[in-house]
Amino acid sequence: MSDKTAAASVTTVPTHARPWFERYSWTVFVLIGAFLLLIGASDFSNATADHTIAEDGLNEMLIGLLAIVVATGGFRRGERWAWFTMSVWTLWVVAQGWLAFDTGRTGEGVTAVLMLALCLLALAVSFRNSFEARL
Repeated sequence: MSDKTAAASVTTVPTHARPWFERYSWTVFVLIGAFLLLIGASDFSNATADHTIAEDGLNEMLIGLLAIVVATGGFRRGERWAWFTMSVWTLWVVAQGWLAFDTGRTGEGVTAVLMLALCLLALAVSFRNSFEARL
C-alpha cells in the first residue's frame, strides 16, 4: 500500500517550476487592459458633442475590461479558450493600429504597434502553459 502512495506522489509532483515570465504573462494583458480602460474613460468623458469620440471611448473601455476579465480569469490559469480569446483580442489591436496609421494618427499607431509587440510576446510565452498535456 505504501508503494502505491509513493508512486502516486511521484507522478503528481511537477518536474520543474515555471519561470516567472510564464507565470506572470497574464499581467501584460491586465496592464494593457487597464491602460485602454483609462484612455477610453478619458475619451468618453471629454466627448461633448462628438458622438464618434464617445463611441471610441466606450469601445476602448469595453475592450480593456474584456482583457482584464479574461486575463485574470482563464488566461492566468492557463485555459486554452482564454489563450484563443486573447489571440483574437490581439487582432483588435492590429485593426486599431492600422486605422490609426491610415487616418494619420501616428502617435496612436505607434502605441498600437508597441501594444501588439507586448501581446504577441505574452502569447508566445504563455503558449506552453496553455497547451501542454494535462494529467
